[in-house]
Amino acid sequence: MTFEITKVDVWVAAVEDQPGELARKLEAVVCAGANLDFIVARPMENQPSTGVLYLAPVEGEEQCQAAESVGLRRSSIHVLRVEGPDRPGLAACIARSLAEADVNICGMTAAAIGERGIVYVRLDSEEDVVRAGDVLAPDLA
Repeated sequence: MTFEITKVDVWVAAVEDQPGELARKLEAVVCAGANLDFIVARPMENQPSTGVLYLAPVEGEEQCQAAESVGLRRSSIHVLRVEGPDRPGLAACIARSLAEADVNICGMTAAAIGERGIVYVRLDSEEDVVRAGDVLAPDLA
């Protein structure tokens, strides 16, 4: 299995800290056909009764409309998604390759399930997303 490296739009919303609010937002997007492989929900430090939700991918008009209907919006963050065979040190390899190319990583979320690894890398700009993809493609081949 080769690596698939793609730019991803991450969607974001505030979530009230109440039972069922996270489920309501997720269900709206899933019922529109989304197959989410990235979900981060956490409290907002400066607003004790509110959390923040990040998710991806949201694709196509129906999914976008469903996301917007529950308060999600396409974020302005720049994210590269790397998926492929898991191996020891995969995230470190990605971080080192980008560091050597002078590409700054703002954030990283990664998971491995079975033999599959998936890494979401947040970068400074759209240009860095393109550069990172160009750098990682041969490094992960």
